[in-house]
Amino acid sequence: MAIFANSSTSAGGSGDTSANFSAGAVLLRFILDLVKEQRHQSETLIGRDQVIATNTSATPDFDQEWMAQHLLMPIWAYQLAAAYLIFISVLGLFMNIVVVLVIVNDPQKSPLNWMLLNLACSDGMIAGFGTPISAAAALQYNWPFSDELCVAYAMIMSTAGIGSITTLTALALWRCQLVVYCPANRSGAFANHHSGGGGGSAKLGRVQAAVLLTLIWSYALAVTCPPLFGWGRYDREAAHISEVDGTD
Repeated sequence: MAIFANSSTSAGGSGDTSANFSAGAVLLRFILDLVKEQRHQSETLIGRDQVIATNTSATPDFDQEWMAQHLLMPIWAYQLAAAYLIFISVLGLFMNIVVVLVIVNDPQKSPLNWMLLNLACSDGMIAGFGTPISAAAALQYNWPFSDELCVAYAMIMSTAGIGSITTLTALALWRCQLVVYCPANRSGAFANHHSGGGGGSAKLGRVQAAVLLTLIWSYALAVTCPPLFGWGRYDREAAHISEVDGTD
């Protein structure tokens, strides 16, 4: 009976040992698989950054197939976008500088000129600052700059873009008021001189222009500042050549 009991005890101990060994083997295999998967992901990300950071002309054995699989657009599309952005930057900056010089040298300095100067400055900022950065990112097939410049780029471009669009909206609404509601006063409505009769009330005055400009930029900053304080965030768009305002 003692021998039988000892043998039973030994069998039970060996069974527990086998079970513990099997559980340990499963856990070890799971850990090894997890480490292998993390290593594979890190190697993929590192390889992507290395390939994107180099240029096709500098690397003879550039992997076109790898780029085609991991980029949002074909390489020729990035190059075409870069050429188009450079064209917009040069032409837009030149034309807006011409407008600014004409308005600054205008002796009248009418309220309409204030609005047009505001529009030229915001558009010139987009063409001279934001568009070259986007063109450089398109040539690199990725955002090559720091995260700080990413946020600054998105903030400046968003503010200038909204300011430009809102300025056009204000001018369009003012013209609509003159054409639809005050057709008798539409001639010389933006003139700087004072006219007799009831035409003076239809003109864009200095106080009205100042109020409009204040409202325009207050609205633009109200829309673009919240991501700086944690309400939403600025992040790269899908092609990684510009930044957009997104939410978490």
